[in-house]
Amino acid sequence: MIGFTDISQAVGQVRYGMRYAQARETPRATLMVANAHLCRLDMNTRTFKFRLHSEQRRDPEMQRLLRDLHRLYEDLLHFYGHSHDSLPAQPEIRIVLPAVDTLSSLLIGKLS
Repeated sequence: MIGFTDISQAVGQVRYGMRYAQARETPRATLMVANAHLCRLDMNTRTFKFRLHSEQRRDPEMQRLLRDLHRLYEDLLHFYGHSHDSLPAQPEIRIVLPAVDTLSSLLIGKLS
């Protein structure tokens, strides 16, 4: 599991970005804009899980990491699903989406 600590740190970085954006009430991307990033994260999470060996999948820490990835995806859907569509004139501050892209890249890069 030590080899997957960078994925856990990336999950924490995404969660930190979500908390920061919510606390500062920064304008966030709409679900339509964030959808491509979220779909990529979901696809890469599924691929990551599929490519794990059965011994790795049974590891309790790996199961916790997979649950965290699934919860993060659901939280991101909720986070962007409740964005304010009434503020399209303001430029959106991209705090969370770059961290989501980094996490997606890490998931694919781990098992390549």
